[in-house]
Amino acid sequence: MTEPMFSKASQNCTKLPPKQRLVCRFLMENSTRIPFLTVEELAAASGASPATVVRVVNGLGYEKYQDLKDEVTKMLIAMKPATRTEFEHAWEESSGEEMLLRVAHVNIENIKGTLTPDLVRSFKRCVDILVSAKRIRILALRSSRSAALYMGLLLREFMPNVAIVPSLGSDEMIEEIFDITPEDAVFAFSYGARFYARRTIDAVKFIHSRGIPVILLTDEIRNPAAPYADCLLHVPYTKHHFSLAAVITVLDSIVAEIGRRNPDQSKKKLRLLWDTLASGDITIPMETSDGVRP
Repeated sequence: MTEPMFSKASQNCTKLPPKQRLVCRFLMENSTRIPFLTVEELAAASGASPATVVRVVNGLGYEKYQDLKDEVTKMLIAMKPATRTEFEHAWEESSGEEMLLRVAHVNIENIKGTLTPDLVRSFKRCVDILVSAKRIRILALRSSRSAALYMGLLLREFMPNVAIVPSLGSDEMIEEIFDITPEDAVFAFSYGARFYARRTIDAVKFIHSRGIPVILLTDEIRNPAAPYADCLLHVPYTKHHFSLAAVITVLDSIVAEIGRRNPDQSKKKLRLLWDTLASGDITIPMETSDGVRP
């Protein structure tokens, strides 16, 4: 699969010698050109030598450059985004109950397709970073904002060190994240079917430059912010309609795993929250099917 190759490149690119780093970044930022370039052409375009290109390709786990080209070609075909016409055809072909079934089926298949070995490895790394962080800051703009609010709401129920970076202008955003330290961690969303908020990318670069761990959840492994992430969670977008179903599934799993790793603290905070809500006449606790209240 090509996804692990891009994940490995994004994590190791900055550690390579200067010339190899040029090739690595070129591969990350120009993957659509790779199937049409020879080794010599790629070397010239990236400012390196053919021998350097071969060393980078071998370092990514490929025996020869053609193998990498074949994998990238397959990836680009599989990841072709839905066009406006495809969206319109989906609306025309389905209606009422049929639309419900169609959307549900697409979401289910998208969630299944998300569960790659690379995501499983990244998931563990992500939770390790969050659990060890002194403070957690969640960063998201535009369509990703709702997912960030959802994640923050769940985590704050049993973690006191979680906050969402306000959706402000560029200058104000930098001020909001300026006091974050390497002991903290930032969970950033950049999820928009190849239309990404520039301020999110700039913020991730700034945070990375200060040695602060960054977790990036994105639908595109070639996202411009990917090279600056310590952990990349790749959750492909759905075709035919926009959906956060797969994203929410990953977030639910992260929250559940964090709670599992520290059950005593999580249960204590949740119990206190439930008691406060009930005693403050904010909620009405309902009995379960066996007659027990929470």
